Amino acid sequence: MKRLKRQSRRRGALIGLAAHGMSYGIVMSGLAIVDVMSGPGWWFQWRVLLARGCFPGA
Repeated sequence: MKRLKRQSRRRGALIGLAAHGMSYGIVMSGLAIVDVMSGPGWWFQWRVLLARGCFPGA
């Protein structure tokens, strides 16, 4: 019984992680497209760093 609960929780966590990863990838891809189409000056990579938590104060 405990094994089934543990497997169910783990499966739910993995599905949540996959959903978060897909959302992150879609949003960051959209931002990259907007950045490329908006002309010179790269601002996209700063959004990725901030979104990933590389700067604790951000």
